[in-house]
Amino acid sequence: MIALRNKLLMKRTSKDGELRPQLLDRFGMSVEVKTVRDAELRVQVVDQRTSFDDNPDEFSLSVERQQDELQQKVIKAQEILNSVQMDDDLRLNISAICGELDVDGLRGDIVTNRSARAIAAFEGRTEVQEDDIARVISCSLRHRLRKDPLEQVDSGERVIQAFCKVFDLDEKENLSKFQLSAEA
Repeated sequence: MIALRNKLLMKRTSKDGELRPQLLDRFGMSVEVKTVRDAELRVQVVDQRTSFDDNPDEFSLSVERQQDELQQKVIKAQEILNSVQMDDDLRLNISAICGELDVDGLRGDIVTNRSARAIAAFEGRTEVQEDDIARVISCSLRHRLRKDPLEQVDSGERVIQAFCKVFDLDEKENLSKFQLSAEA
């Protein structure tokens, strides 16, 4: 049995207007979903949707193995999550980034630490790496940077710049580190 906690998932479009910074801060992470531009990937998505529409049961069977593998990976991650450790230097760097970005409160620090540990557990590791932090930090902090309700939510660029400054990395050479999803 899996214990459930209350979670709030919100889908918004640019037409919905902006949320106040105090409400945005209550969200652990924020992702920006963009329309796929690659023609081959768009065709693949359309084909999969057509397959589902034509025969939902057959489509579900065709992806069942992948879904089962993903479910097992999540279960294993949940089992090892409490044993995942993070070096103090990495924790200090997360807090230094939050300070550099003038993030109010400690939620940004907490969420970044938790999500970096979750990524490590999901990948079957018990030690957080710098790349784990890079993959989650924009989602954990970008929506916490607004001080004015009329300001736009940052694309993550300021977070990446602060990360590279604190970790002493060249931003242009390390942009691929900041992708939350791993390439298949």
